Amino acid sequence: MPMVPSHSFDFFLVMDKARENRARRAAERQGFTVRKSRTRDPLAIAYGWHILRGRREVAHLRDIGELERWLADRASRSGGGKITMRYSIHVWCPYGAECPKLHRADKSWNPRHGSAGFACRIPASTGTRALKRFGYKSKSDAEEAAKHVGRLLDLGPDEATRCKIGDLVAAVKRDTPYPPVETVRLRLGLGLDPGSAGITTGEWLVR
Repeated sequence: MPMVPSHSFDFFLVMDKARENRARRAAERQGFTVRKSRTRDPLAIAYGWHILRGRREVAHLRDIGELERWLADRASRSGGGKITMRYSIHVWCPYGAECPKLHRADKSWNPRHGSAGFACRIPASTGTRALKRFGYKSKSDAEEAAKHVGRLLDLGPDEATRCKIGDLVAAVKRDTPYPPVETVRLRLGLGLDPGSAGITTGEWLVR
């Protein structure tokens, strides 16, 4: 197998750094700050690029290509834009990840022990926060719950509304289902806080 000259790797490193610097300058011109996660594990929740306006995170992108496209396509961000929520699926038990009963001999999860769950980052009034939830009987159930949270967040037409929806999601207690998408959509359509208990039809008619 032919050896690749070391100066070739240096060239690509310089090119990557140049792309990063161009993206940072473009973000600054638009009023954003770009921060690159220190983790190099692509499976980690925080992996990638975080775009902030002030102290609030407005986007989380996984690679430099996504960052460049996000900065270039302003039209997709009109009215705050929708950022697709990213999540990861995990299994858990009280005795930790090294529990011998948690996995079978082939390293796959033993659903008779522990539970499945998901982890993600959601916008909130206090800033971006981590959300973890376990207790699901299967990984598919955990993934569906994560997607449900993402669909709820996508209802927000702007950053402020998504933060309110994030507050609603974070306030849901363990073993309590997340509110239906249509219920939250209706509240938003009526001009209500998505986390409010709602109003009666009579109260709405006299508004």
